[in-house]
Amino acid sequence: MVFFYGHQTEMMLSREKKHLLNRVVIEPMQPGDLDQVLSIEKTSYRRPWTRAGFKTELDRSCAVCLVVCEADQVLGYLIFWEIRTEIHILNLAVSPDKRRQGLGRLLLEYMFDWGRERGVKRVFLEVRVMNHAARKLYEQSGFVVTGRRKNYYEEEKEDALLMTRSL
Repeated sequence: MVFFYGHQTEMMLSREKKHLLNRVVIEPMQPGDLDQVLSIEKTSYRRPWTRAGFKTELDRSCAVCLVVCEADQVLGYLIFWEIRTEIHILNLAVSPDKRRQGLGRLLLEYMFDWGRERGVKRVFLEVRVMNHAARKLYEQSGFVVTGRRKNYYEEEKEDALLMTRSL
């Protein structure tokens, strides 16, 4: 079972995902999680978010900040905004030693279920053109490329792909 804000949801998952759910919980990110979150962030991105950036999202009314944990260890996190009938994914990362175990997909599937329950119709995100691992995860999760944002990552002069998924 996955718990979130006192809510319990069961997703249609494979046997391996159900086994994963028996080991981990998805719960709201708390200020006390930030040291572990920042450690994952710094190993995941060229230009990592700061503690202040995470705190801003924790306080923002439209933001949902989740962590996936095993015991007291944060294994990954997802931050998104819910704005009316849309979700905009801002940040998703999994600890390097826990990648390729289904945790990123689990966070996304949980968010999809959460969004459906709230009447969300569409989810979108931007991803670096060269981030092949993330693009593969998003494509396998039902996202399609719907646009390109030229020089979205200004410092690196790298484009972003806009990806969208209907719920």
